[in-house]
Amino acid sequence: MKYIKSKILVQYLFIFFATSIFTYNYVYAQNISISASIDKNILSMDEQLMLQVTVSGDASSLSQPNIPSTPGFAVYSSGRSQSISIVNGKISSSVVFNYILAPNAPGKYTIGAITLTHKNQTYKTDPINIEVTKSTNTSPSGKSSNQQAEKETAPQGKSGKELFITTSIDKKTCYVNEQIILSFKFYRCIRLSSNPQYVPPSLTGFWTEDLPPQQNYYATIDAKQYLVTEIKTALFPTSSGKFTIGPATLNCSVDNFSANDFFNDNFFKGFFSQGKTIALKSNPLTIEVLALPTDNKPSDFKGTVGNYKLTASADKTKLQTGQPVTLTVSVSGVGNIKTIAEPSLSELKGFRKYDTISSLNISKENYRVQGSKIFKTVLIPQVAGKLQIPSLKLSIFNPQEKSYKTLTSPPIIFDVTQGSKQDTVAMQAIPTTAPEGVKLIEKDIRHIKPSTVFKNNTKNLYSSTLFIFLQFIPILTLAIAFQYKKHTEKMSTDIKYARFKTASKLAKKYLESAKKLLQTNDIKEFHCKLSESIYTFIAGKLGISASGLTLKQIEEELKCKNASEELIKQVINLLEECDFARFAPSKLSKEGTKKNYETAIQIITQLEKIL
Repeated sequence: MKYIKSKILVQYLFIFFATSIFTYNYVYAQNISISASIDKNILSMDEQLMLQVTVSGDASSLSQPNIPSTPGFAVYSSGRSQSISIVNGKISSSVVFNYILAPNAPGKYTIGAITLTHKNQTYKTDPINIEVTKSTNTSPSGKSSNQQAEKETAPQGKSGKELFITTSIDKKTCYVNEQIILSFKFYRCIRLSSNPQYVPPSLTGFWTEDLPPQQNYYATIDAKQYLVTEIKTALFPTSSGKFTIGPATLNCSVDNFSANDFFNDNFFKGFFSQGKTIALKSNPLTIEVLALPTDNKPSDFKGTVGNYKLTASADKTKLQTGQPVTLTVSVSGVGNIKTIAEPSLSELKGFRKYDTISSLNISKENYRVQGSKIFKTVLIPQVAGKLQIPSLKLSIFNPQEKSYKTLTSPPIIFDVTQGSKQDTVAMQAIPTTAPEGVKLIEKDIRHIKPSTVFKNNTKNLYSSTLFIFLQFIPILTLAIAFQYKKHTEKMSTDIKYARFKTASKLAKKYLESAKKLLQTNDIKEFHCKLSESIYTFIAGKLGISASGLTLKQIEEELKCKNASEELIKQVINLLEECDFARFAPSKLSKEGTKKNYETAIQIITQLEKIL
C-alpha cells in the first residue's frame, strides 16, 4: 500500500513539474510584444530622428530587430538598454533598441513594419509616417582665437542646441587653381562618451591639402558657452564651373545619464547604458570657379596660379672650361606649390646643359599653403670667355590682382678661363644585330618504336608510388587551406600587410584605366590615373597610406631601399609632370602622354624588384 502511494506521489510531482515548465515556457515565449516610437513626426533637414523599438515580455536572448530600408534616411544604431521591474510580486522585463535616423532629402516618408523573430515566432510593428521639411540654416560667422571665449551669432535652427556642426568657405567665387579655405566647426556644450567620428565632405574637382593644427577654443552663442573644434582644409579647384562641396558628417556618442534621475525608473538604465549616438550633418556648399581670362594671356603661360617671386643664382661665377656649375632657380610665394611650372630658359651658348632636378619646400603657416619650388640644373662651360645666362621668365596669374604677370630674373655672367685639355669621349650608338637563330639543316630523325611487352604486374595497390603520393593530398590541401585562412585573416587585420599585397594589383588597375583614357585623348584624367598608380604602388609596398605622401618622402624612402639615383629621378620627374598635366593638359602632345605611360610601366617594373 505504501509502495502504491509513493508511486502515485512521484507521478503527481512529475506532472506538476512538467506542467510548470511547459506553462513557464509557453507563457513567456508567447508573452512578447513589440512596439516602435519616434520623438517627432515632422523634422527639418538639420535635425535628426530618435527611433525606439521596445520589446516587452521574455527579453532573454533577443536578436536585433530588422529595420526595413527607409529611403531618404541614413540609419545608425545607438545601442540597447534593458530594464527589469517587480510590481506586486510579478516580474516583467523589456529591451529598448535605439536608432538614429538622419534625413537625406525633404519629403514624406514611411518607416515600414519593423520585424523581430524570436523562438520561431515573428512579431511586427505598425508603420510610421514622417515628414521632412527643408532646412533654412546658415553657417555662423565670427572671428575665432585659440583658447578664448567669443560671442557669435547662432545659425538659424541651431539656437539652444547642445551640439551641432557647420562648414564654411572663405570665398564663394574663385579662379582655377586659386586657394580656398574650407572650415569645419564642431560646437558642443555637453560631455562626449567617446571620440567622435568625422567623415569629410565629398571634394570632387578639388586638389586638397590639410591645414594643421586643429583648433580648440570656446565661443559664446546666445549666452551659452560652447567648446568648438575647428578643422581647416585648403582646396584648389582643377577646372572651371559650378561645384558642390558635399555635406560633412559627424557621429558622436553623448552621455544620457543624469544624477537627477536617481528616483526615476530610468536611473539604472541610463547609468549602465553606453551613451546615445547622434549623427550630425552639415549643409552642402556651392562654389563658382571662374576660368582664367584669355585677354593678355602670355604665350608661355603654363598654368601657374598664385603670388610668387622668381630668383636665380649660381654657386660660382669664375670657373674653367669643363668645370661644372650649378644653376639654382627658386619660385617662392603663396599658392599651390606643387603645380609651379619650370621657368623657361633660353638656349645657352657655350654651355652643356644637363637635366633639371626640382624639390619642394611647403609651409602652411597661418593656414595658407605657401613655400618654394627649387629647380637645379648642372651646366658645364665648353669655351673660354665671358659667358652669360640670359634672364629667366615665368608667366603666372595672380588671383588677387586678377591679371597675368611675367616674372624675370637678372642675367648671370660667368668669367670662364681655359682649363686643362682632356680627352672627350663622344657617345656613339652601338649597332645591334639580330641573331640568326637556329637553322634546320636536315630532317633525318627516325622515331624508334619499341615492341610492346605485356607484363603480369602482381604488385599490391598500397605499395605503389601513386597510392602513397595520393595519401599526402589531404594533408597538402589542409596545409594550403590553413595558409589561405591565415593570409585572409592577416589581410583583414594587418593594414601594412594588406597594402603590400594589393599594391601591384591596384597599380595595374590604375594603369589599365589610364590606357583607356589614353585612347580617348583625355590627357588630364589620364595623368591623374597614372599618378595614382605610382603613388599607390610605392605607398603599398612601403606599407603606408598614399594620401599625404610627398615627393620628398618618396625620394627618402627609395634611397633607404637602395634605389639608384637615376630611377629616383625618373619617379620624381614623372610625378611632377603628371601634376603639371592636370592643370595644363593642352601643353602635352599625344606622343608625350604615350611616352609617360611607357615610363610608368618601366618604373613599376623596376620598383617591383627593389621593394
